[in-house]
Amino acid sequence: MTNSLPPFAQAVAGGVGAVVANVGSFPLDVVVTRIQTQKYSRERCQSKLHVFHLLSEIVHHEGFRGLYVGFDADAVSTIVSSVAYFYSYAYFRNRLLDKKRAKAVAIVKGPIPGPYPYPPRPRVPITLSTFEEVYIGFFGSVIGRFLSLPFECISVKMRYEQGRVTDRDATGYRGSISFTRIMKYIHREEGLRGFFKGFKASVFLCLQPAFALMIVKFFRLFIRLFYFLRGKEKIFTSNKPGLIGGSLSSLIALSFFYPLMMLKTRVQCADCKEDKSTFKMFREVVRNRGIGGLYDGFGGKVCSNVVNKGCNMLVGQRVMNLFVTIHWYWRHKTLWELYANRDPEVYPCP
Repeated sequence: MTNSLPPFAQAVAGGVGAVVANVGSFPLDVVVTRIQTQKYSRERCQSKLHVFHLLSEIVHHEGFRGLYVGFDADAVSTIVSSVAYFYSYAYFRNRLLDKKRAKAVAIVKGPIPGPYPYPPRPRVPITLSTFEEVYIGFFGSVIGRFLSLPFECISVKMRYEQGRVTDRDATGYRGSISFTRIMKYIHREEGLRGFFKGFKASVFLCLQPAFALMIVKFFRLFIRLFYFLRGKEKIFTSNKPGLIGGSLSSLIALSFFYPLMMLKTRVQCADCKEDKSTFKMFREVVRNRGIGGLYDGFGGKVCSNVVNKGCNMLVGQRVMNLFVTIHWYWRHKTLWELYANRDPEVYPCP
């Protein structure tokens, strides 16, 4: 349905739909960030590691406003990432399709004897393979992550500093937690480099959709092999295998890439004096918490993804449909005006 929109409107509609869907899952993201960036000490209360207990603590000490600290920066990051990804993906895809079309025309117009310059052949639609779609999407994701990473760093830093102020840490940021103050704080302490912390990890995280797609392919192949060995010619046509395979692939991909997400968040929240890389942060987490420490907050992240998908299905798609309706009305505004100012006797209402 969004194909009727111009390119920019499609990108903005997707970004706004994602922002609206994030409203339901953002409180869980705040809790996950607090758990991921916890200080490893024996004095810290271990009950705060529980997702829902920490959620109630934030509401008790900071109010419901504390659940949406950094949401403005996250919304800007989501929209920028959506627009950049859409245009990058469309650009690379069109370039590759044009290259394939030129190659196909050169092959068809070869020196072939016949009554015509070249014999008429049935036109085969030129499409991209799954592998080509995947690596084009990867490059588009990298560009989108690069342009939206400064806003993501600001959002993560806002959540982290709000937790430090709440815990009354002496080394925490002093002042109100706002978008402009945190942006000036990062620029003053770390310069422009501070807005791009964790970019290397973000590049590897762009492989997560491709990894999930690979798992889906293997799952479908397993289903086909299962029904073939059972002697059934007709493969099961229900949507349940696809739904189960998609859910399992997303969960497995999240389980595989979550330690990298956790380390990236800790790198983004680290002070400029520490100057810790992803590998140094990995050694610190494993030394203090073991391998299980790399999965702190994993349950909250799973719940956040489930809530986000549900909100996207309920609200995000309706927001995109609203963009389509507004665009259609804007293009046909003259027709609506003529219909509204019509003579009811000549053109009665249907």
